[in-house]
Amino acid sequence: MSQLPMLDRLDHVIWLEQVRIEFESLDMDRIMDCFTDDVAVHYNDLPPIRGALALRLFLTERYQHLQDYRLTKELRLTQGPLLTVSVEAFFRKQGRSYCSRILEILTIQDRQIARWDYVGVQREV
Repeated sequence: MSQLPMLDRLDHVIWLEQVRIEFESLDMDRIMDCFTDDVAVHYNDLPPIRGALALRLFLTERYQHLQDYRLTKELRLTQGPLLTVSVEAFFRKQGRSYCSRILEILTIQDRQIARWDYVGVQREV
């Protein structure tokens, strides 16, 4: 197994920062631009989500009541098209404040997410 050149890792960090910005906007069109049309999503213990339309419906329902949404994303590991990312999300929902800690494995294809594996926990703060 060979290591990626530093420039490739830097490219991944820059790309990941752009994804963070798009998600933090809560603008569903901007968020969906991060994904391929045939994206596969494995989100915690939910049944798999297949395709951009199904993901849009899922995320719209999930994000529609969020306020003050802030994210940090840290690239932990890269291997070819796979990126492992640790995430912290802070937000308000229905007058309460929450923090989520998340581990994502992203499979990248043409600078978009083709597969999103998500494991996270949420707590009130």
